[in-house]
Amino acid sequence: MSIKVYSPLQPYERPITSLTDANIRYVLWGSEALELAFSLPSTRHSYGDEISLVVADGDLEQAISVLAKLEDGYVLNYQVKRGIRGYSRKDVEFPECAVLERLVRDEPVDALHIEGSDLYGQKPITLYPASLLKFSFSSALRSTSVQYATLQSRVRYGVTWSIPLPTHAAILNAALSLMRLNTYSHKVYKDLIPKPDRKKALHKHGKFLWNGLFLHIDRYKSFELLPKVVRDAATEVSEENRGQFLQLCVDHKNGIEEEEMPGKWAKAYETKRTALLRKQIVKEARR
Repeated sequence: MSIKVYSPLQPYERPITSLTDANIRYVLWGSEALELAFSLPSTRHSYGDEISLVVADGDLEQAISVLAKLEDGYVLNYQVKRGIRGYSRKDVEFPECAVLERLVRDEPVDALHIEGSDLYGQKPITLYPASLLKFSFSSALRSTSVQYATLQSRVRYGVTWSIPLPTHAAILNAALSLMRLNTYSHKVYKDLIPKPDRKKALHKHGKFLWNGLFLHIDRYKSFELLPKVVRDAATEVSEENRGQFLQLCVDHKNGIEEEEMPGKWAKAYETKRTALLRKQIVKEARR
């Protein structure tokens, strides 16, 4: 995968490429990854308050060291990471994660040319261990776990840089594992405030990723009505997640009852994967 696009990630080019140069195994995560990897519609407001990177557990300490050694680099915030995308409560703790904040802010750049970006590059970079989010760099899936996007700098004309992204199968499998392995009880609290629930937070994060990938796809009333392209997509994930994937595509009560519509899912995938390319072509044509 190689897509030359402008990106609000531009202020983070140096720390991200430094990790690549140090042979750190990592991928971009969150809404930014969903947009870059699969051309999912997104806006600045759908992004989180951090740049999320999933790092191989064995490379986490080295990644922290690489970012700290940069000129005007990043310093480790020793406060415990709280909250995760997809879960509204911010009191759930994730001590496994490392949050690094920029020591010195960049000079502001021209906002007219960096629309939608963080002008000072001041969002913290959060490193998530891969085991926490059930992401595997040595995937046993049918496809590989990592793909690459080539980004074009919005400040330095003609300069490009690459960033690793999860493949569709890898992020889908992670989302399904997070939901499957972190089931939680739906307790009703009247007078007591419920305690922070890590399992619920991780389950909700998996659902956040699932919704990003498949929310706009119709669900069917029965397994028999599922289009072939849906059943084929199930083969991308691990065997233990396959049944759950198919269940999430079926809504026995409110699902549609039409016959197979193989073109609808295929069209949705095509729209997701090409929307960003179309936007880039329009931008370049207007220059």
